[in-house]
Amino acid sequence: MANFISAYLARRNDEEASLYICKEGGDLKDLNAFRAKIEEAERNNSVKIVVSWRDLSVQSSGDHATATVTIVRSVDNGSAESFDSWRFELVDEDGWRVCSAVAT
Repeated sequence: MANFISAYLARRNDEEASLYICKEGGDLKDLNAFRAKIEEAERNNSVKIVVSWRDLSVQSSGDHATATVTIVRSVDNGSAESFDSWRFELVDEDGWRVCSAVAT
């Protein structure tokens, strides 16, 4: 889970992030929109936004799991910080893969 968040939101490396997505592609439209808003804010405000996370909690049952996490967005100059709660649904497909993500 942390590897996916790091690849997709922090480094914005789609190729690396694809390693952690369900084989069927999953439903990541909300997370895609969230990342697009981050990128738009960077362009519009000429800043770099650093993404990290905290409070990661995973509950699993067999080959399915639900992860909750707080996504932290910080302007790199320290002038602003915001927190967003997310829920991720995962499945074990030779390793845990993200199948959906929704803001909570």
